[in-house]
Amino acid sequence: MHIEVIDEHHEAYLCIEQSVRRGGLRPPVELFHVDSHPDLNAPSTAMSCYDRNSRRYVERHLGIDSYIAPLILRGIIDRVVFVGKHDLPLKRRLIGSVEGEGKILKFDIQRNFLPFFPDCRPWAYKETTDVRGLSRLRGAGACVLDIDCDYFSCNSHAEPLFRPRLNSRQEWELHRKLTSGDPYRIHLQTLVGGRKSMAIPPPFNASARWADLAIDYFTFLLPIKPVLTIVCRSVKSGYTPSYLGDRIVARLQRRLAQPPRTIGLPLRTRLAIAPHMIRHGETWYNSFTGEFFDRFSLTQKAILRSIDRGKTLGEILDQLRRRFGIDGKRAAFDLLWFILNLKRRFFLK
Repeated sequence: MHIEVIDEHHEAYLCIEQSVRRGGLRPPVELFHVDSHPDLNAPSTAMSCYDRNSRRYVERHLGIDSYIAPLILRGIIDRVVFVGKHDLPLKRRLIGSVEGEGKILKFDIQRNFLPFFPDCRPWAYKETTDVRGLSRLRGAGACVLDIDCDYFSCNSHAEPLFRPRLNSRQEWELHRKLTSGDPYRIHLQTLVGGRKSMAIPPPFNASARWADLAIDYFTFLLPIKPVLTIVCRSVKSGYTPSYLGDRIVARLQRRLAQPPRTIGLPLRTRLAIAPHMIRHGETWYNSFTGEFFDRFSLTQKAILRSIDRGKTLGEILDQLRRRFGIDGKRAAFDLLWFILNLKRRFFLK
């Protein structure tokens, strides 16, 4: 598995295009986009996405939320699966540019306006929360796995919350050159500033322990083997805390290369990571979102009781097999998926 690490997400445009030029990817490809934000804004620029100078196009005209649309218009991507916080059915959509120039891009063009968009092309969009179900969604062609680290730091805010923590030399270099630290070294349009790190209490868990847990579950459940994997730090733009950026990248690289077979640490400790989770008997309450979660099946209640007793994942699986007669592999997936959904419901809002 080839893994590219980038600083900011619009550099993924260059990663994918370079892989196509080298023959690693054959368009059209499918994009599995793992992120806290869909990044599907349609750019309106003075430069065409059909221009051969892609580096200049990315540096001067694209943002971290608008790099996917030009790849769809150019026919490099024809299907996007967004792994986020909602489950939406597969939808056929249209994209085109005014007069076919590749400058002003529009989604979902109405039929009576199609003559003004001669390069209009169809594409498919799906939104899902089910990581282990990605194999069912995959098409026949090659696929790209595009991961933003803010997915594991649980940051779904539209605005950045974190100010990068840099030493004096790094700040001087960044303000002088405004370049990314990865091999692409492209100029960044903006640098987040004016906010102290964690100045606003975030309604999500940004602890290192939760990030490690989320990565372990994600890689354990991930059923696909992409041709290209892109990992974006999103630290300089303020969406991933500085203290988590390198940690998440390193753990992702290690886990993607060799997914964990089991996760055996006590789950009671892991579910108690976030301080704003409150439990009253069989009812769980999130003080930030005001949500209650109290409808548990018999197996889920057994899981919660085992967690209370400090059982490990392996011990809980043995109990599910003995008590409920559930197949071992299915029990493992059901248990992990229940815990991951419980965490997502309360920490990724």
